[in-house]
Amino acid sequence: MIRRKGGIIAACIFAITVVSSTAVPAQAVDPVITIDPTPAWAQIYANNPPVQLSSSATTLDLKLPSDASAVLGKSVNSTLHYGIYNAEDNTATPLLAGDAVADSSTLHLSIPIPQGLGGLTPGSMQYCHDATGNCANTTVPPQAYSGFVVVVTGTPIAPGNGGIFVQSGLTAGGPAGSPTASIDFGLSQALPLTFFIQKDSTTSLASYTDKLIFRSVPGYFTSGPDKTWTNAFPYGYFWKSGTPGTSTNAQVSYSADGSKAIATVPTGSIPQVCSTHPEYFVMGVADGAIDAARYALAKVALGTPQCTQRFSDVPVSSQFYREIQWLASQGITTGYPDGSYGASLPVHRDAMAAFLYRQAGSPSWTPPATSPFVDMAPNSAFYKEVTWLAHYRITTGWVDGNGQHSFRPGDNINRDAMAAFLYRFSGSPGWTAPATSPFNDITPQSDFYNEITWLAAAKVSTGYADGTFRPLSPVNRDAMAAFLHRWQTEWYLGTQ
Repeated sequence: MIRRKGGIIAACIFAITVVSSTAVPAQAVDPVITIDPTPAWAQIYANNPPVQLSSSATTLDLKLPSDASAVLGKSVNSTLHYGIYNAEDNTATPLLAGDAVADSSTLHLSIPIPQGLGGLTPGSMQYCHDATGNCANTTVPPQAYSGFVVVVTGTPIAPGNGGIFVQSGLTAGGPAGSPTASIDFGLSQALPLTFFIQKDSTTSLASYTDKLIFRSVPGYFTSGPDKTWTNAFPYGYFWKSGTPGTSTNAQVSYSADGSKAIATVPTGSIPQVCSTHPEYFVMGVADGAIDAARYALAKVALGTPQCTQRFSDVPVSSQFYREIQWLASQGITTGYPDGSYGASLPVHRDAMAAFLYRQAGSPSWTPPATSPFVDMAPNSAFYKEVTWLAHYRITTGWVDGNGQHSFRPGDNINRDAMAAFLYRFSGSPGWTAPATSPFNDITPQSDFYNEITWLAAAKVSTGYADGTFRPLSPVNRDAMAAFLHRWQTEWYLGTQ
């Protein structure tokens, strides 16, 4: 039987959990890739066992697999090419060949055989028990028969972007009857077809995150692109171009409505700097009901932006290089005019407000004409960001007496206050603080104990190696990048 070059990508099942949603005060900046559920291109494979037909048959009425409806006239022309062969060689000359137009609604295609099937010279053929007709892909011995193979292929609308390949074995000598013989590629005796959608993203993502969010229409990751897959599951992996045979699997979870999938890759597996070959992440959904024979995939490039050192004082060897590069790639920091980040400088309270405002995606906000704080005016640095923070009660400032409040924008922010800011920024999630402190320098009676222990449980802070949290120590700018990166990847992307 004619062999289809190339194999089917093998899918692996990964751990899947349903992700619950958690409210946050504003939409945070996400590494989100949107998947269009309509095919960018597709390939249809089907391989029927030999069908015995009347020697007098002068027309073959072929019914294409049902999934072909998603391709014909969309990514593949409805005019298909056919050929009947009596040799196994891919380069063999067909006994007859031509073009025929497939009906995109009924999926029927008629092939004329002017001399009748009995007028063709049969050959020694074999049927390979694999959906693509590839004997190397199956452990079942080939089935020998004397006859032919009919092959139908499609021409992509955009060159190189898809195709149809269906084939069936034919034997002559069946009982005489109608001059029209029917072959249904969707019958149960046909091996599973493969439905393959591939989308190449032109948007490269920063390589400084361990989680990627893929978003589509409801049901995409639980019932497939056409919402008919009975046992769909999402999966993901990434590989480096130019390095065949190497890939790293991701753990994938999805939202309850099936519209979002979160792919978590092993920490550090995405490169921190540019490499010789780009790396690509593939997010897919497969139909396990038919042995994962149908796929829908999206591919995005990783690791191309900000591949060189962004700030003069943050070399690759820096403790928080990766997190600071990520912070810059998300537009949360721009650094200083001299090209430095100020990694060892403490974070002031007004700068903390700016970090959180940008982390939230710089939402639309009109600051009040009258300042809520006596030590800030509408022309103060970061006035917009600070008043946004106050509006959402992420900060309350200090009560100075006479009903007045101050913000103290130039003060350093301490680690305990940072915990409080992030807890409120997260929507003050429900949390019962432990009776025993996870840190040896704070107790249940300490200020912000609830917020600090939540921060630890959310894996945003791990504290120090000596078991301390050091609540009154100021937060430096390099550590702030780490806190925000962990908030994004460990808490926000891990729960949203």
